Amino acid sequence: MFRSGETTPPGLGPDSSAKGNTNQRYVCRSRASGGNVNIPLAAKYVKTEPTIKPGSVSARSTVTFSYQ
Repeated sequence: MFRSGETTPPGLGPDSSAKGNTNQRYVCRSRASGGNVNIPLAAKYVKTEPTIKPGSVSARSTVTFSYQ
């Protein structure tokens, strides 16, 4: 997973909402009136073998949000 427009994948940390958790990223200040927050992410394939063969792929990702 990448943040849109970035070429370096973000660092990963433990699945924890604790303040100061490894690799937490600031998104935005809260809006007093509510509303939507857009966090554009993109999934990319990573070549792990010298030869690419046709086939299927599946993936799963978990994102933990911490509201502080």
